[in-house]
Amino acid sequence: MPKTITISPVSRIEGHAKITIHIDDRGTVKDARFHVNEFRGFEKFCEGRLMWEMGGITSRICGICPTSHLITSAKAGDDILAVTEFERLGGETYVSTDDGSLGEAGFVTRVLERKLDKYPCAEVYACGPMPMLAAVEQVCGTRNVPLQVSLEAHMACGVGACLGCVVKGAGHSDQAPNYLCTCKEGPVFDAKELDWGRAVATGTGCPQGGCR
Repeated sequence: MPKTITISPVSRIEGHAKITIHIDDRGTVKDARFHVNEFRGFEKFCEGRLMWEMGGITSRICGICPTSHLITSAKAGDDILAVTEFERLGGETYVSTDDGSLGEAGFVTRVLERKLDKYPCAEVYACGPMPMLAAVEQVCGTRNVPLQVSLEAHMACGVGACLGCVVKGAGHSDQAPNYLCTCKEGPVFDAKELDWGRAVATGTGCPQGGCR
């Protein structure tokens, strides 16, 4: 005869949870359900707290998946990092995030294009992952706007000896190699110094280091 197996409570999760397993006449599992009513109090706990405390708070929302909550919190912190510092200095600050949770939704290049339309004589300074920097370089390049970028790469020695952080410079070829050490020549480069076609194809986060 049909029966239901109930596991309750399921611990290590915020709120009270249970699992019900429904078995049919043949002893086969017909359905299994997870039931939980979560308490959203953690949202109130976070209000007014310092950004760097969020990882320790949000990772305790759920004992089953603390890592995902920690990563989400860290990503949100990255999105707002230094915004208040720029505002405190009196600069116009515009923010964009992937999901629109802070500022406008979408890529930062959308904001950049709009601002360069307003300030065509501006100079741009950028840091971040290589795909984003490449997109910024494309925007600035088509408008002939000066651009400096700060690159991220694995630096083993920091003095240019190990060549672990090399990037390909402008005009690089197999016949005439032009390698630049991010640690020694950089990490800040004029965008015209780099070979963006090769950098975009490989990025700077490869295990060997540099954009190869």
